[in-house]
Amino acid sequence: MEDLKYRFATQKDVSLLAKMNQQLIRDEGHRNKMTLLQLEQRMSDFLRTKYAAIIVSSGNDDIGYALYREEAEFKINGFPLSRE
Repeated sequence: MEDLKYRFATQKDVSLLAKMNQQLIRDEGHRNKMTLLQLEQRMSDFLRTKYAAIIVSSGNDDIGYALYREEAEFKINGFPLSRE
């Protein structure tokens, strides 16, 4: 595996983040039935308001993300990684 790198997500990354989120929902068997478009809107709203995201990559492949809020306590809401 190549070295891991990270970058802060922007609104340009909303589609990628929503796809990763959708895969996580499926992998967990979660009952969330949001469409990809709905997940994109939710992620866009998150990034515009209280949340930030970091995208993790290995080589040229984006393999995961962390969605978090900067508050008195630092809380990561999840850190899903690609199955590949």
